[in-house]
Amino acid sequence: LLYDHDGSAPVDETCRSFTTSTARYGYQCKKAALEMGWQHAAFEDWVMLRANHILGRGSLLGCIPDHNRDPRLLERLAGAEPLALVSAGQINVSYAHPIDLASAAVALLTERHCLGRVVNLAHPVPVRAVDYYREICHQLRCPMPQITTAEIDPTNFWASTAQDNVFSTHWPESRALTFGHDIRACIRDALTVGEFRYRQMGAFLRQRLYDAD
Repeated sequence: LLYDHDGSAPVDETCRSFTTSTARYGYQCKKAALEMGWQHAAFEDWVMLRANHILGRGSLLGCIPDHNRDPRLLERLAGAEPLALVSAGQINVSYAHPIDLASAAVALLTERHCLGRVVNLAHPVPVRAVDYYREICHQLRCPMPQITTAEIDPTNFWASTAQDNVFSTHWPESRALTFGHDIRACIRDALTVGEFRYRQMGAFLRQRLYDAD
């Protein structure tokens, strides 16, 4: 969400980033300011990792355009409620498992010539949103619900998530990284948190997002 791009995918590190003056929304402006502070801090040995949709134990499963903020998602899927997705789920999204993220961080930090870089980290094969939810239903052992098309205000912040959001990298060291967890493994590990805990996490994060805006 910090890349100021035209909605086409994939997006790599050569794409222009939002700044505190060009960001349209407070959420983007705060993140841009934070990254700027990191890049101009007193220390020089840094690598900034941008990971899109971190999915694993303790994470929330996203609901485009709700974007990881739906504490009722598992309940709604198990109850066969219709699932509203932008473009009926025909959107590509990137993801990374926390273990792959940690392994990549260690690998890049040990390469001195990688220091001082912003690096995108995501599984090299994106997943369509509709297939992402199909896998969730498969692991919940419930039928895939009816997919409806969600309509969102194009001027709303969430409109920026309602498009292909695929991360790639132009750094050869990053392209050589191995990602051992596919979307099935990510969802399996996310579901191990348990339904009650999942609902608690979702409500907490949703309120934090509202408070920030």
